Amino acid sequence: YGHQSLILVDGTFGISKHKLLLFIILILDENNRGIPVAFILFTPPKHNRLTSSGPLAVMTDADVKERKSLSKVWPEIILLLCFFHISQCCKNEINKQLGRGGESKVILLRQSLKTFLKSVLKEAQSMNGSEEMAGDLLYSWCLNGRMRAAEALGIPLEKLPTTNNHLEGMNEYLKNNQLNRFQRNNHLLRADILYIALVCEVIPNILTLRNLAMDLEREKAERRKEFNIINPSDRKILMQEFTQIAYLSPSIK
Repeated sequence: YGHQSLILVDGTFGISKHKLLLFIILILDENNRGIPVAFILFTPPKHNRLTSSGPLAVMTDADVKERKSLSKVWPEIILLLCFFHISQCCKNEINKQLGRGGESKVILLRQSLKTFLKSVLKEAQSMNGSEEMAGDLLYSWCLNGRMRAAEALGIPLEKLPTTNNHLEGMNEYLKNNQLNRFQRNNHLLRADILYIALVCEVIPNILTLRNLAMDLEREKAERRKEFNIINPSDRKILMQEFTQIAYLSPSIK
């Protein structure tokens, strides 16, 4: 998973009393569900690189340091930005620059400027040409950049996620459902306990739950086949001729 494909990367604090920064590397499976393939808790030696294998594209938030590090490790990687973070940054900056309050004319002008700037952002986001505006920064979140990434990955454009919601969900699940089981009175874990919990408990639990969910879906599919023993055309005839007969109509869910 993840090799020659797309990975999602994000860093988070608040997982250890030693102020470790945890980077979660997430991939998407065939059902578009996130699977953590790595938890990085330290920075490797400065000159270490792994360029012989790895992902083709990566999605991050607006963290410039993350993007620079990924480019150093994989120079040819396609960097994508989360649409949500881009929209939030632009919205906050627009509000900051335009300010609040003032006379009615000023408020009206401010609203017009906001509408115009949002339309410019939306237009740039939907660009599918090869124009270069701000270089890599535009390609990271405009339509053209997403088209390039989808082509490199060999997947339809609609299969390429636009946000880091999978990572946000994994981050919350990790802190509130997994690591808190080992905490006492909500105290953050020591580094050594954190390592043991991640390797021996958290990762196996996540993979076990995923396998159980897949087994459940397969079992449900098999049971649907067993219950749906009447041909649809035969069932229609039965309904017309024998309205008093009870019959099973399995739910598609």
